[in-house]
Amino acid sequence: MKIIPVLILAAFALTMSTIGLLAASTAPVQIPPASSPPTEPVMLRLAEPVAVVELFTSEGCSSCPKADRLLVELAERDDPRLLPIAFHVDYWNRLGWTDPFSDATYSQRQRAYARTFQSGRVYTPQMIVNGRREFVGSRRHEAQAAIRQALTQSAPAIISLLVTADEEHMLTVAYDVEDAPEGTVLNIALVQRRAVQGVPRGENAGKTLEHANVVRAFETVPTDAGTQSLAMPDELNLDEIAVVAYVQDPETMQMYGAGQTTVR
Repeated sequence: MKIIPVLILAAFALTMSTIGLLAASTAPVQIPPASSPPTEPVMLRLAEPVAVVELFTSEGCSSCPKADRLLVELAERDDPRLLPIAFHVDYWNRLGWTDPFSDATYSQRQRAYARTFQSGRVYTPQMIVNGRREFVGSRRHEAQAAIRQALTQSAPAIISLLVTADEEHMLTVAYDVEDAPEGTVLNIALVQRRAVQGVPRGENAGKTLEHANVVRAFETVPTDAGTQSLAMPDELNLDEIAVVAYVQDPETMQMYGAGQTTVR
């Protein structure tokens, strides 16, 4: 487990601003032909207990591959009540390898959890279930117990999603939320369903890492009905992504409903 105090992260961010980005993935690039027509809409409407499993991880962290493999296993269960997603943080990029999936936004999200938990620190790998229970992300038994508990809790919010894509790799998510508690928000994540990445430098040098449901775009919107655009990475095809949405209280971080849909 790699730990970093929240208070000194700003200093790391200043340091990182002076460092050039390292090479990204060498995996083959697959781009849909420009003549591809827009995809057909996919509708999701869900209201049942769910377990949203957020993993905060990094390819620059030697403790993280075991947690990454656990998240892959959870994703392979193909259970609509189980929504595992991976946020790759950027604060370990200084250790010799720039994680191509990392983003400062995801590090900020983890810090918001640290403030809620009053822990005063962030670390990887960290797993959080339904916004309320956190533990070291490689601890399988804790993950299983937290998921079982989450699936016994009510999820009153009903989420409806309609996802369309255009020829420019832009997704439009039309959403509506019913019965969401007052003050909650809707988080919308575009995830890459699978990724395999060779790491040439840093703590995981020489390893090939496998990931599941890697967050590639993330937006938070009011629970009022509306639309949100998400930019899909150019190297991905529609059958390689999914859209996950979940209702959350931004103060307590408690979740009240979630769902996932693919884009075809």
